Amino acid sequence: MSSSASTEQFILSSIQFISSYGFSTPLLEHVEHKLELPRYYHLILFPGGLKEFVKLFEDMLDAKMQEAANTNPMPTKIRDKVQECIKLRLCSVQNAQEIFTRLVEFYKAPAHALLGIKNSWNTVDKIWRICNDDSTDFNYYTKRSLLLGAYRSTVKYFVKDKSAGYVQTFCHLEQYIQRIMAFSTVKKKIVDFVGGRLQ
Repeated sequence: MSSSASTEQFILSSIQFISSYGFSTPLLEHVEHKLELPRYYHLILFPGGLKEFVKLFEDMLDAKMQEAANTNPMPTKIRDKVQECIKLRLCSVQNAQEIFTRLVEFYKAPAHALLGIKNSWNTVDKIWRICNDDSTDFNYYTKRSLLLGAYRSTVKYFVKDKSAGYVQTFCHLEQYIQRIMAFSTVKKKIVDFVGGRLQ
């Protein structure tokens, strides 16, 4: 019997079992058994329980997205770079569609909904930072709020997509980003107009 395992090792080992167990306590217990760890060892790794495990799992997906963005050629336009980051995150692990399906199921529970929003916010913040966005004013929240909607909508589309290479998901994503860009353009014109009138 193994006496210890790292948090990272445990999370990576869980990937192959998520389709069978979902994000649940039985998943943690099964991984614990497979790694030949003492019973309840998962409570040492994740003292916050299942919610902490899911938070760290999402952090792992963010890290994989960051790594892929750092090692692969990325578009130069911000709009295209944002889309590419979301694509990288959705395809960051094996059986990604099943894993995201299980995440969506987990977040449907009222007790987990807020965690889902927080984790998605962290993801879109990471995406904007990959795009070298360093805004700290009102734009910080506007950009992330708009992208939050795009990301969560794309995930919901992704888990039901049966098209080859998830082409329909990425088409949905592109159209959503285009609507955001159109909104941002209109907003800038309104702000410029109001600013000019006040001067």
